[in-house]
Amino acid sequence: MNFGNIAPLNQVYIPLSQRGGFKDLESTMAHERVVGLAQNLRSQSTEMIQDLMSEDVADISSTPSVPYKDLADGKGHVIMLAKNESGSTSGFELKYNPESGRANSFVADLPEGKLTVGADLGGDDGISPTYKWETNHGGKAETTYFKFDDKSGTLAILDPNNQQPSILAGVDPNTYQSGSLIANSMTIFPF
Repeated sequence: MNFGNIAPLNQVYIPLSQRGGFKDLESTMAHERVVGLAQNLRSQSTEMIQDLMSEDVADISSTPSVPYKDLADGKGHVIMLAKNESGSTSGFELKYNPESGRANSFVADLPEGKLTVGADLGGDDGISPTYKWETNHGGKAETTYFKFDDKSGTLAILDPNNQQPSILAGVDPNTYQSGSLIANSMTIFPF
């Protein structure tokens, strides 16, 4: 049995750009919210991973937990704190292979949510690592997983707690799929 082609039932595929245009304002806004957020988180994490790698220090004898300094021991592991203008603290942790430069894991604990990025397998198939975005909306924890297929221009999303991902805010995901066949399904495994 090929488990690589079995996607969870509540996994949804959304094109990065809508062929033929959008049908209504609600679905247009939901598309921008979901795709825009995923693209923004991906871009920020890619940039932050590169920044953290450049700040990696091999030997740390003793250090206080101060912002903007590598606080992890050893090469290939970076922990850093940052403060924004309002004084909120964000935390970042990166584990990577110093020889290949590939990330094994990345966590960004931000005031607006927590982003975790799975291992960068570095394949040439155009499939991104899996991203996990955890937020709190009105006292309710929400978790959304997403993954990009750059070759087909598709974003796969999974909300393990809901049949229809809560990030869609009630918009029917079929609005985007328009009966199109997904040739290269991406399976998201929750972590």
